[in-house]
Amino acid sequence: MHNVAAELGSQLCDALPKFHTLTGCNFNSSMFRSKKQAFKRLCRSDLHQTTMSQLGKDSTLSEDTMSACEAIVCNLFTKNEMAGSKQKKLGTGYPVRRIRGSRDYLHQYINQDNFQSIIWRKALGVRQKLPKPEDNGWRM
Repeated sequence: MHNVAAELGSQLCDALPKFHTLTGCNFNSSMFRSKKQAFKRLCRSDLHQTTMSQLGKDSTLSEDTMSACEAIVCNLFTKNEMAGSKQKKLGTGYPVRRIRGSRDYLHQYINQDNFQSIIWRKALGVRQKLPKPEDNGWRM
């Protein structure tokens, strides 16, 4: 396992759990058809890896981090970097094809990803002080 981590690099290793949540896990449904293609794009982008690494550090995402996460989702969703005119836009300037819902849905999804990342970051702690799920994209 240490050899795999060394080959991937610390930045990508830190981004992987957040990427797993963003692309669908037991806690979030999947927005993507292929994790393999999304993973290849993550590996090619240092910016995406840096952004994913920011998730889970704070319960409130900055506007910059939210915008960067929107860009990641849009980049992972499109089949190629040059989007056609038939693709819809979220209002962020990034093209999206086949995305469910609206920009509000996307923000809720990213907040859920951030919340799950907080839980995983604190998983080894004896007493976890966690933010309220209701304040992080979940509805009770």
